[in-house]
Amino acid sequence: MMALTQNQPQYQPGFEDFNTSLSGCVDLYGVHDFTDHQQYWSSRDNGFFKGFIQKAIVQKSMKRDFDEFAKASPVHLLKNLKSQQIPPILGIHGNRDTLVPIEDAVYFYDALKVHLIFFFF
Repeated sequence: MMALTQNQPQYQPGFEDFNTSLSGCVDLYGVHDFTDHQQYWSSRDNGFFKGFIQKAIVQKSMKRDFDEFAKASPVHLLKNLKSQQIPPILGIHGNRDTLVPIEDAVYFYDALKVHLIFFFF
């Protein structure tokens, strides 16, 4: 989230006037989509994680407050960013993670590559 929300006042309450730019990011087993729009969580744990996120983390209902979950999801933030706004990101995620499905990370990095495609030519 920090890598994708640099210097955006709405994401840094109390620090709106501070420079929050980053030179890079190391993403260790991150959650990239709290909306679960690809159903990676639901198909794996029958909605346990989605329920946990609603009750313990966001403390809102996804049905009523979907936008809040999308604003907290790095994969949803990508569509509003230009490639020069995204610092280099090193993603590390194992395929035996029992909490965060690796498919969530793969989906995020596939979406990220679309924004950074010019680096691959």
